[in-house]
Amino acid sequence: MSDFGNITIDTPSVTHLYYSDLVPSSYLAVNLNSLVEANLDLVVTVGHYYNSREGDNITSNPTDLFKGMRNVQIMNLLSQDSLEIFYLFRGAIPVYENLFHLSIITESTDCWSGLVYLLNHCPNLETLTIKGTLHYDKYDYICNCVSGYSFLLSCPVKVVKITEYGGTADELLQLKYILEKLSRLERLEVSIWGTDDMKFQKAKDLLMLPRASTKCKIKIIN
Repeated sequence: MSDFGNITIDTPSVTHLYYSDLVPSSYLAVNLNSLVEANLDLVVTVGHYYNSREGDNITSNPTDLFKGMRNVQIMNLLSQDSLEIFYLFRGAIPVYENLFHLSIITESTDCWSGLVYLLNHCPNLETLTIKGTLHYDKYDYICNCVSGYSFLLSCPVKVVKITEYGGTADELLQLKYILEKLSRLERLEVSIWGTDDMKFQKAKDLLMLPRASTKCKIKIIN
């Protein structure tokens, strides 16, 4: 575990990284030139204590880690905190030219601000996996953090996978907005919760949604 000081990661031959820790004050050097897959479970600190929010006196700095992972091809964000870091340090996100698969773990109450900024720096992303439920604001339905999903208009994603879909009216509305924005989408894979009868009705609702991409097929995963 980090002692909040400075860390050096000099592992130029590492291809797969699992990194779970509190983000230190700085990285003296990060050498991950061969990195193929990064699994991140990270938290930034305030006053060297867990946890943080924007506007607090954050005492962690992942900037050089972001840059050191520039060649990564697969990125798995294993917690909401890991996703939020990309929002808190949005000005430090490099262009991830090689990243083709991104997965996030989320719940309906988790904001997607970090995802908005991260996707804008992934020009060749092909697959987005959402391990959890879609995000919605229980009062406004479309949360301000996604601003009507306009950030998806230029997103190159071809495959979206959703592992926990309950088929509520709120979730269906989020999918409607997503499908209307992703013009290059070729496949939506959805794992639906519920009984067989409930799954059948939810699948029917999904298949009726309008899509920006005429190539988009919807696949229901049992």
